[in-house]
Amino acid sequence: MRQNNSKPPIKKSASIIQQSSIYQGPVPDPVILQKFKEIDSSYPDRIFKMAEGHAKAADKERNRASFAMVAIPIIGQILTFLLGISSLALSAFLIIKGFPIASIIPLIAGFSPILIEAIKKIRK
Repeated sequence: MRQNNSKPPIKKSASIIQQSSIYQGPVPDPVILQKFKEIDSSYPDRIFKMAEGHAKAADKERNRASFAMVAIPIIGQILTFLLGISSLALSAFLIIKGFPIASIIPLIAGFSPILIEAIKKIRK
């Protein structure tokens, strides 16, 4: 009997290699832009316009946030002052009209939010 020392047949298989690239930022690499241009010549210009639009929107949002960070505390301080003054004026009006006990209510209603916020800030 003869022994078969030959190697087993090699199995052939097909492979698919896929390459992908990732970029970060408003505009892709020039190589990627060139590939977009091969698809449609208007794509690179459209990508640049879209990036400019996103940059303008981001700037506008940052400006709004900056304004809100400055304006909201100032408006809050003004309204708090007006609340305190109006509660004092209402209390004085009630005292003049002969309602001294009722004059305590506007004082409590007007100054309790102010006092609560002051206590919160002191505790921090």
